[in-house]
Amino acid sequence: MRKLLALAFLLLPLAAEAQTTITGPITFSTGLAVTGATVTATGASLALACGDLTNDGTACTANTGTSGTALPFLDGTNTWSGTQTFGTTLGTIRTITGTTHTLEAADCGKTLLFTNGSPIALTTLNSILPGCPIAVEQGGAGAVTVGAGAGSTLQSATGTYATSAQYNIIGLFVDTNSGGSAANVVVTGAGALALANYNATPSNPATTTSTTGVMAGLAGAITPTRTGKVLLTITGSYGNGTAARGSSVKLRYGTGTAPGNGDALTGTAIGNNPILNNAAANHTSPFAATSIITGLSVGVAYWLDLEYQSITSGTTSMYNVTITAVEQP
Repeated sequence: MRKLLALAFLLLPLAAEAQTTITGPITFSTGLAVTGATVTATGASLALACGDLTNDGTACTANTGTSGTALPFLDGTNTWSGTQTFGTTLGTIRTITGTTHTLEAADCGKTLLFTNGSPIALTTLNSILPGCPIAVEQGGAGAVTVGAGAGSTLQSATGTYATSAQYNIIGLFVDTNSGGSAANVVVTGAGALALANYNATPSNPATTTSTTGVMAGLAGAITPTRTGKVLLTITGSYGNGTAARGSSVKLRYGTGTAPGNGDALTGTAIGNNPILNNAAANHTSPFAATSIITGLSVGVAYWLDLEYQSITSGTTSMYNVTITAVEQP
């Protein structure tokens, strides 16, 4: 019996080596090496330093997820020593239904989808940091126009600061921000061009004795770029060579080949016709004919002209003509 008891006491340390239960926390100062066995923590957590995990150093990793693949911890700083390949990355779309919006830091990296049918004002923010990209899409009928907020500046190589039509997308990119409160925002993409405008001082047209009206042949021109709404003004001086007779003018516009001086009336007449009644022969007076033309087609060239005529009889002359046409927002 004594021999059997002695043998049992000798075997106890061997059993303890096979499996040991420890109920308190363990701190490993120089790392933990497990060879040919598994460390299992039941009902508790096993906390190890980065150096105790695989691929320790610049990208500490652990087996994570169902694949068993070693992944880096992304809640800290990692140094990538090789090329990393990522799968498809999808951006975030933020839908904005109103007619105004001021950029926010959270807009960086997103597509702002504006769906309102009325014109939309988008204002930049001076505190957005460099490197911030934002896409702006016109999702409805309302064009999106970008304006500089207080402290920020806008840049555009093409004069584009607005979308041109539904589904048009322009980009915003902050390239610098001095002091963190002076964001320089660059507008990119094929958005809306600058509003069209035209100004000319054509030669004086020949005189006319027509009492029904002919074309002056001024050959003004404009091609709308954004709205097709144009304010047209033609000014000058006119007069009739016969006393107690008069002269009148009227705006006209159209497409195709511009009419020449003395041609029959053509195109579309708009606005009122200023009339001068001469008190004396060869009396002249300034005139201004102005009107807003709407419904013009964007990208289509239009000629701009005057019809002019003598009233009752006499010879009408026209001098110092200026044509100004400005596309309206």
